[in-house]
Amino acid sequence: MPAEATAAFTAISATVDGVLALVWPIAVTLTVGFVGLKLFKKGANKAS
Repeated sequence: MPAEATAAFTAISATVDGVLALVWPIAVTLTVGFVGLKLFKKGANKAS
């Protein structure tokens, strides 16, 4: 592959890695929040 193409793929890879590093904490927080809400609703339904 030409050097320019290799450099472009390296830059894209670095950008994707940066985006994923920013998205993972948000995804984990949302998942924990949804699971927490489901458990809370389940417990509230059992209590009533």
